[in-house]
Amino acid sequence: MLTFFEKVLYLYHLVVLLQLEREVAPSLYLFFSHFSMFDLKLARKVMMLSSGAISLLFLLMAPKALAAIITVNTFNDTGVVNDGVCSLREAIIAANLDTSVVGLTSTNCTAGSGADVINLPGSLGSLTHYNLSTGAGFGELSIATNITINGTKTFLTSYPIVDGQDATRVFNVQSNGTLLLQNVSLTEGFSSTDGGAIFNAGVLTLSDNVALFGNNAFGNGGAIFNQGSLVSVTNSSFTSNTADADGNLSGNGGAIFNSTTGIITNIDH
Repeated sequence: MLTFFEKVLYLYHLVVLLQLEREVAPSLYLFFSHFSMFDLKLARKVMMLSSGAISLLFLLMAPKALAAIITVNTFNDTGVVNDGVCSLREAIIAANLDTSVVGLTSTNCTAGSGADVINLPGSLGSLTHYNLSTGAGFGELSIATNITINGTKTFLTSYPIVDGQDATRVFNVQSNGTLLLQNVSLTEGFSSTDGGAIFNAGVLTLSDNVALFGNNAFGNGGAIFNQGSLVSVTNSSFTSNTADADGNLSGNGGAIFNSTTGIITNIDH
């Protein structure tokens, strides 16, 4: 929402642009009118171009959609329910759809807008993991837009831990999704196919204090299966992740499995 001052400034710029279009373009026409009919055609083209340039400048000045900051304030994995709190699942829904998540009488999560940041408070012991539920409407968390998940901690808490409870994969990054993880841990993700913690078909970045531990897949990629673009893994750790968890010799890549279509740019952990 523009402030009163920004609205006044915006209107002033519009008046200036309109004044330029009214005064400068006719001057250009008069300048070219001293030449031949061929040059008059050129003059008209120049006027059209100047008007178009002014219009383009006006469009570039239009306010851009700003990224939303969505703060999770419950450890519970809820769907869209009327509880007045914002779960990680609801926050991702708000970001994916660029809309607020609203219960019957209250707003749970603020609306996403463009590339969004989800702030995830830290965990305090095993009882405060972000445990993912299973069943209809639950399971893995689907990323279908540009989302940053940023964990926070205090002197009492560790970085947040998202837990698949050995029942579900944690994240599925769709082909139209971009996920940046920082200061967060993923554990006990499970897939009966590929990618125990993360299946990536979009763009994935792990940056600073990301830990993937104890994740399992029956197929490839105990922690991550990549068939999109794994842009960077920086200052992150992989511990005790298992591919081919069912032991039928059909899986590889305990930490990361890169498919034939996958691209890995940088790994520095």
